[in-house]
Amino acid sequence: MARRKAPAPPPPAWPVEWYRFKLGTSEWRVLLSTPEHSPQLVDAEGYCQQSKSTIWLDATLPADRLADVAFHEKLHAVLFHFGIAKAQRWDDDAEERFISHLAPNLTAALASAGLLAMPPLPALPGAA
Repeated sequence: MARRKAPAPPPPAWPVEWYRFKLGTSEWRVLLSTPEHSPQLVDAEGYCQQSKSTIWLDATLPADRLADVAFHEKLHAVLFHFGIAKAQRWDDDAEERFISHLAPNLTAALASAGLLAMPPLPALPGAA
């Protein structure tokens, strides 16, 4: 008797979880989506949703830009988790200016030491 082949898993749908990371006892999720499917990304390449310990990234970005934006948004998560922006009494614009200056410099320093690795990208909806 021939065995039936197991059905193929359904294709992924937006958003797609890329990876998780821990800050203290909090677990954060990094999700990939598109502006079409996630309103958080309509005017942004990435978004740190602190209330849900979630980072949203625009999956339409090139891989190198996606890694940069992921690092930038993780810095927002770090500032939130440790209360740094609040302690400094920074508004959103001040926090963004700080991270926009720090992120590329810190990324370059970590990359030059071989300390900046990103997990492989998952399968994305519509990808062949």
